Amino acid sequence: MATEYLPRLPLAFSQAALFGALVIVGLAAGEALRRYASLPRITGYVLAGAALGPHALGLISDDMLFDLRPLVDDCLSPAAVRERGLFEPAAVQQLVRDNEAGTADNALRIWALLVLELWQRTFVD
Repeated sequence: MATEYLPRLPLAFSQAALFGALVIVGLAAGEALRRYASLPRITGYVLAGAALGPHALGLISDDMLFDLRPLVDDCLSPAAVRERGLFEPAAVQQLVRDNEAGTADNALRIWALLVLELWQRTFVD
């Protein structure tokens, strides 16, 4: 089945409802951190996403990253990482190798690096 990486949910919940709830929680966390801790709203968005987001809900799996392997190879290649200049190419390659070997669960980190690189290519380059 194409959606095996999605968690099994009770019939009362749908993926759209969970996503909507995540957005609302993120907005509330962002506003609370801005108001009470004088932090930027984005901090709340990131914390809510990390705590309740796709990886925490089991939406990002190693199988899904394997399907994205050509994109990971292109966007996170040593040459691409070196050219961007934000991270050490050797460290990024180590994350990918450890994830492939099963010695570490780096799916969330790889996903974040992939999304960051695609965002940079879309809006910065």
